[in-house]
Amino acid sequence: MVHGEPRTPPEPRRLAGTVALGAERTVERDPAFAPRVLAGVAAQALSSAVNDPTIAVQVLQHGDAFLHAVGRSWLRGRHVLGDADGEPRTGVARMTSAPPS
Repeated sequence: MVHGEPRTPPEPRRLAGTVALGAERTVERDPAFAPRVLAGVAAQALSSAVNDPTIAVQVLQHGDAFLHAVGRSWLRGRHVLGDADGEPRTGVARMTSAPPS
């Protein structure tokens, strides 16, 4: 179930084309995968076995750059994706400022 703008639901075939199944997670298919990998790298860098805080700082800097890029993105409309029972699971809200020039 999809709520938001536009009010017409997407075509099932088009929506199904956005889902990919595979044996491995990839950055292209799972947006949350890259931050999780970076968090793992930072945690390992701070472990007593590796003890390399420079790597952990670099991970934080890359995460910071990523969040700045996402924060400046122009999102159109408000969309809430729900499960089969209609429970909201994730959403994207419209930005109130004008898109960047």
